[in-house]
Amino acid sequence: MKQKDFPAHHVTFLKVHKAASTSVQNIFYRYGYRYNLTFAQPKLGSGLGPTTLVTPDKFYPPPPGQTRFDIMSVHSSYNRTIFEKLVWNDSIYIAIVRQPFQQFASSIVYFNKKEVLSIPGTNPVRTLLSEKLYKSRLMLPSYRYVNGQSRDFGYPVKLLMSKYDKNKFQNFLQQLNTELDLVMLVERFDESMILLRRLLKWEMKDVISGKLNSRDVPSRFQFGATEENLYKEISKYDYALYDFFKKKFQAKIDQQPTDFHDELIYFIQTKEKYNKFCLSMKSLQYKVFRVLSFEESP
Repeated sequence: MKQKDFPAHHVTFLKVHKAASTSVQNIFYRYGYRYNLTFAQPKLGSGLGPTTLVTPDKFYPPPPGQTRFDIMSVHSSYNRTIFEKLVWNDSIYIAIVRQPFQQFASSIVYFNKKEVLSIPGTNPVRTLLSEKLYKSRLMLPSYRYVNGQSRDFGYPVKLLMSKYDKNKFQNFLQQLNTELDLVMLVERFDESMILLRRLLKWEMKDVISGKLNSRDVPSRFQFGATEENLYKEISKYDYALYDFFKKKFQAKIDQQPTDFHDELIYFIQTKEKYNKFCLSMKSLQYKVFRVLSFEESP
């Protein structure tokens, strides 16, 4: 473990697009606000674009008296060399991955719903993935939909645009595994939060969060087995990335002490109460709604 003083106050989170990363980001922001920590923030926008080169000058400088930031949790492609110029040397590195086809579906609905709906036919998603005219759009470097998670993890775009090289990518994944302290899974979010809490030595209330950014899926959008098989053919890097860290995640779970399951049950029960409270507040149609910490709540 890097940090000697716990709970951990130096955290770097790789905010992967459409992978529950805003929920996790809010956890870090809430914690940082509570303890008056500093955050790395880009000068333009809330994050760096998928093709933006990550450099220190893209961020606001640290406040007077500090040379590094306590928490980094914005959209930006992973670059360990650059990140180490922004955060403290003992920063704990966290990331998250999502089942690739589910991430693709979420990205389509969130970023380009109107564009895909404009594709003629009864199944625009299948057309997008199968017909050359539309499929070529997905392969553009500016798009997030094909191997987007691998790009967020820092794999060079020029390699993602070329023929899949299994050996080269496996070497990349092994290097990531040595550099990242925890890679969480969206599909096992509750377990991920327990691993996160234990790694950072935070309290249970620090990792409680509600669901964000949920959107309706248009009825013309079909995300079935046929569409996924088409997607697998063009997003091999993301499937390899996900499968690799899914195995690593399970290994971490297997290594947990016997009280892990009890903590998980308590966490799920507590989160359900938290969400019910938040929903009850929203149902009263408050014009200004603030999610209270446990100390502040009545």
